[in-house]
Amino acid sequence: MSVATFVSSRWFVAALFVVITFADLVTARGQSLGALFSILPVLVAVNGGRRAVVAAGAVGVVLAALLSWYNHDAGQARFFARFIAVVGATGLGLVLQAVRVDRETRLARAQRIADVVQRALLPVPPHRVGPFDVAATYASAAHDAQVGGDLYDVVDTGSGLRAVIGDVRGKGLPAVRISGGALGVFRAVGHDERNLPLIAHRMEYSVLREAGPEDFVTVLLVEVTTGGRCTLLSYGHPPPLVRNVAGEVREAPVAAHPPIGLGLLRDPAPEDRGGGEYGAAGGPGDSGVVSATDPAIDPLAGAPGGTPARTTELILAPGDELLLVTDGALEARNAAGEFYPLAPRYAACLGPDDPPAEVLAALNADMRVYCGGELDDDSALVLLRYTPPLPGERSSSAGAGAVPPR
Repeated sequence: MSVATFVSSRWFVAALFVVITFADLVTARGQSLGALFSILPVLVAVNGGRRAVVAAGAVGVVLAALLSWYNHDAGQARFFARFIAVVGATGLGLVLQAVRVDRETRLARAQRIADVVQRALLPVPPHRVGPFDVAATYASAAHDAQVGGDLYDVVDTGSGLRAVIGDVRGKGLPAVRISGGALGVFRAVGHDERNLPLIAHRMEYSVLREAGPEDFVTVLLVEVTTGGRCTLLSYGHPPPLVRNVAGEVREAPVAAHPPIGLGLLRDPAPEDRGGGEYGAAGGPGDSGVVSATDPAIDPLAGAPGGTPARTTELILAPGDELLLVTDGALEARNAAGEFYPLAPRYAACLGPDDPPAEVLAALNADMRVYCGGELDDDSALVLLRYTPPLPGERSSSAGAGAVPPR
């Protein structure tokens, strides 16, 4: 309970009525403290309704009159001064209460709009995408905000999935605009763009259109194809955590690339984009898969000082989990300034038999307890649990062609 809520609660106000009355009775007669009752209607106005404010003022007027009679100054100038003070404070309390209600109404309307924006920008992902059970959560550091600069999404490619998680530098509406543009590009091309570096290149265009000279976005792209082969590509983003069915957690190694939005990705020539022999999705006799380190399609390869995009490949076993995070979870601190130990807490958080949504809920609750209930930065978590269909079962992506080995 906040201090403002406590001091305006009915029990605290009632206690003040008793304390002021008792203090007046034990002091020498002729020294009435009835004017102090004028404080109480204003305190009630902080959180109470109109009736509560009027009731506090009425009780104050009655007690002030009785104490004036007790102190033998009823009808004197001091009595009328106390009466005017309490009545005036009641009127002031009613004005403050009306202003507070108006602001709360506007805030509630803004929060409803923010909720709509949140659902449009970061909709709840399906519980099942390809061979994965999926869950995602987003927590804003701003107390009344529901949207921010963190972004994530998961799409079904037919032979598996592709996922993105990112963090826009900065906060507020500019960060929301940048993240919305980057997410829109991923949703448009994430299903069929032939590799992860080209998806990052398309996202770079969107960020450069919206971002300022010092803005950028850290991005982690994930692709999982048939057989649990997982490809990771990071542009300045923290690596994911991998947890197996035994509860062991390790950090997946990812190569370091600069964040997108810094203008380091060159604009490839039309033939580099697949307009020639490769084709947009692979020409005749071509599988449509090109090495991620091929300068012909790597947006970073031709940039000044750039290096070919280096991907990390993992083989996921059934039951393995990928936990994608933003730095809000990694940089959360307790009162002593110690960082939240995400890996060991994740290792001890529920188990493979619990739904991913419950795992994330428990992890978020543990993080807030560790940090004292407040986060210093926005935090997004995406949990992907690899649960391929058993032999004889039909996959949700059955009939789609698997990506050949690279």
